[in-house]
Amino acid sequence: MAREPGYCLHKPTGQAYVRFSGKLHYLGQYGSAESKERYNRLKAEWLVNRNAKRFQTKSTGPTIADMALAYLDHAEAYYGPQSSEYVNLKLAIRPLSELYATAQSSDFGAVQYRAVRDWWLSVTADEMGARLAELKGGRSGMVWI
Repeated sequence: MAREPGYCLHKPTGQAYVRFSGKLHYLGQYGSAESKERYNRLKAEWLVNRNAKRFQTKSTGPTIADMALAYLDHAEAYYGPQSSEYVNLKLAIRPLSELYATAQSSDFGAVQYRAVRDWWLSVTADEMGARLAELKGGRSGMVWI
């Protein structure tokens, strides 16, 4: 089994980079939040579909973060900020924000969906309880068996 490529520094330029399937991807300024978010997104896609060719398309339109924020605004107005539906939606959207916040919504497909699904499947019950408690402001109200 192949080793997961690491987040690296290109010393002459100060850029972060990673090499997936023999292809070098520059991620932006080393140590920046944007470069780490792009690394996590590329790694998640690579882990899901290691043998597929990743194709870049330059598209315009809303990003995943734009769409998630618009949907959360609607849900807050519809359900109310303290409702369990709204809190659960915030929790459900978290991996999208962590992996694909800056990605174009038109580029989100089956591979990206599988990466988000695998993120959820990797979360243990204890981690889930802690994340839910964090979203609810420390009052989980759930017992994990």
